[in-house]
Amino acid sequence: MKKLIGHLKSVSECSKENRMVIENLAAVWGPTLLSSGDTFKDTNHEIVVIGDIIRYYDWLFGISDEEKKKKLAIEEARKKMEELHMNRQQIPDMMFSVNLYEFDGTSVNVKVNGTTTSDMCIKQLLNNTKLGIEPCTNYALFELLFKGSVVRPIHGSEKILDIYTKWGEKGKNNQVCLKENHVVDMCKASSSTAYGMVRISDKRAFKKLYLELTGRLLRLYKDSKSSSRHESELSLDQLFIYIGIDPNKATPTNYGLTFRDKNDVKANFRYICCESEYDYRRWIGGLFNAKYPDGFSCNRDISTATQSPVDGMYEYVSSGACKPAVI
Repeated sequence: MKKLIGHLKSVSECSKENRMVIENLAAVWGPTLLSSGDTFKDTNHEIVVIGDIIRYYDWLFGISDEEKKKKLAIEEARKKMEELHMNRQQIPDMMFSVNLYEFDGTSVNVKVNGTTTSDMCIKQLLNNTKLGIEPCTNYALFELLFKGSVVRPIHGSEKILDIYTKWGEKGKNNQVCLKENHVVDMCKASSSTAYGMVRISDKRAFKKLYLELTGRLLRLYKDSKSSSRHESELSLDQLFIYIGIDPNKATPTNYGLTFRDKNDVKANFRYICCESEYDYRRWIGGLFNAKYPDGFSCNRDISTATQSPVDGMYEYVSSGACKPAVI
């Protein structure tokens, strides 16, 4: 009851926009909450009672100053989110560079705005017949860091503008690249669960820990999971998963993965090294299977992309090698 009346009170406080003053709300909710039967003889009393409950909500339910401040903070955050959403819708088209097949490959400028997704960008590229890209249902955009040493397949629903903006000033060695998604092959050969010993590091040296992938969670154990409780837990929903590790970081093996917090791009990278190529491919397939159980695309049939390119949508910027890169 408290939550419902509190919500109605909040609605009434926005009556300038929604025209739902307390009297209007009471007329709707009074008979609903206090109906005494099939007759309407008490309707006016029901409306008055609910109106007074909404009007004196703070006093009746003993709302503290702390609760009021919390409610105000939530409302301000909601308004900011709405403003950000509106601003995203209003972002004009801008030209961003996408490379073909590899880091520093043929570079093509593509129009991007605040709502352009990876799938939309791929369709644009494939519809440009001048590029001569062979039709394929297995293309994906990749985020390339450290001049291509670290790569991440971009899901079809991701906003391209978000990727460019999160790079900031450090983006000079980063690119977005279109190429065949060979990670799909690793996903087909793996399950969405995994367990085993790996070497893990953030700022410090690598140390041996046991890693378990279950559902959409990663759990770390000091010893085998049968003999200890997990030390920490990470949600795949909160992580960007990259294949490879910064080449400037000393690693115990050549089979490394990089993790980054999606909500804090300034946070330290976390690194995982596998003991063998087999484990490496198994973890890559398992992680992306669990993170994207429905695949990397969102109902995109790029194999039949036959629409005419939009005038001015593409522009050659430079020429480079155009051969497929292997993940």
